[in-house]
Amino acid sequence: MESWITLIQNLGFPIAISLYQLVVLNKTLKELTDEIKKVSKE
Repeated sequence: MESWITLIQNLGFPIAISLYQLVVLNKTLKELTDEIKKVSKE
């Protein structure tokens, strides 16, 4: 049981940071896609 707790402590933080970065990147890519669509219509 102790090894599971250590594993979660060691992997939990990097996973949380990775998920945060994916959310931010997804938002940025969506905004970029919208801007490209606007420019292509002009």
